[in-house]
Amino acid sequence: MVTRQWEPGKASFFLFGPRGTGKTTWIRDRIRSAATYDLLNPSESLRLNRDPAVFGKECETLDRASGDLSANTADPQGYLEPSTSYPMGTQPSSLVIMDMDGDGKLDAGAGALSRGAGVLALRAGDGTGRFGPVSVVPIPGLHPGSYVFSVVAFDFDRDGVPDLAVGIYDCSGSRIVFLKGRGENLFGQSNVVPFPRARGMGLADFDADGDVDFAAVSATGELAVVSEVLA
Repeated sequence: MVTRQWEPGKASFFLFGPRGTGKTTWIRDRIRSAATYDLLNPSESLRLNRDPAVFGKECETLDRASGDLSANTADPQGYLEPSTSYPMGTQPSSLVIMDMDGDGKLDAGAGALSRGAGVLALRAGDGTGRFGPVSVVPIPGLHPGSYVFSVVAFDFDRDGVPDLAVGIYDCSGSRIVFLKGRGENLFGQSNVVPFPRARGMGLADFDADGDVDFAAVSATGELAVVSEVLA
């Protein structure tokens, strides 16, 4: 494919051109997070023709601003209601949904990829699909200028309090830091595993011993599996 020199701006724009000139390929390459509708797909065209209002409802659920959490509930027919946006700091890098404060309601948290943040932004859920004011939780052991690439929340030690696994990069190098939850959104550093820029994390019982293990993939394609998470 011939490389296109034009870079998309932040405003809305139209992309015109004959069929077969690479418009779809360009969109997939340059605007990977964009919502797309293929009207040449018979099932997609039929779905939208059957109820044109679906298109508007789905557009309303899209993120309205960079750095926001977009939350929406479903109506009785299964359609998503218009979204509510909640700022989650500068360049949130990942999203965790879990009851972090032990009140039985799901909360939302996000790590900050912006340089110098080194924090977790939390919003307490009220149980109705809405979230309260943002609170900033410092991550123990981070240096000024830390990047938080990814965050996973899970009760690794089964004490009823959520713990965190955080992928970090700063002047001390790249690593995954496991933080033991202490309740009321407080965490203490428990275990550190050197690892290059953890972009994605997952949980599963990889060795079939009945305990949940932790896996991470790096920006360079490396994979790590940790069985003993909290030392």
